[in-house]
Amino acid sequence: MKQKVMMVSVTVVLSTMISVLMCWLLWFSSPPPTVVTLDLKQLIKEFVVASATTSLKDEALESHVADYTQRLEFICQKLAHQEHLVIVPKEAAIWGGQDITGQVRALLDAGYGGKE
Repeated sequence: MKQKVMMVSVTVVLSTMISVLMCWLLWFSSPPPTVVTLDLKQLIKEFVVASATTSLKDEALESHVADYTQRLEFICQKLAHQEHLVIVPKEAAIWGGQDITGQVRALLDAGYGGKE
């Protein structure tokens, strides 16, 4: 019985040590994400102005808005994941943070984020 308790104790201690080591390695092996800003207000304003000049009917306009929103969300998620970013609205940043609005605009203009 004493040997069995000792074996369980050793197993628990070793498991705990391995878990702590794995957590430590995972925590310190990847760099922290980079905080960047995105001027959503400007992107949406540009989209609204461009959409106002089209002659789309209500249903087509709704579809156009939904497509733009979906592409914008897709691009932001893809950039955040691929480049290890935290994207915040430009208005939320008090100081610092690289602005990626131009990069996102270029991807939107290129049609990126469509049915992929």
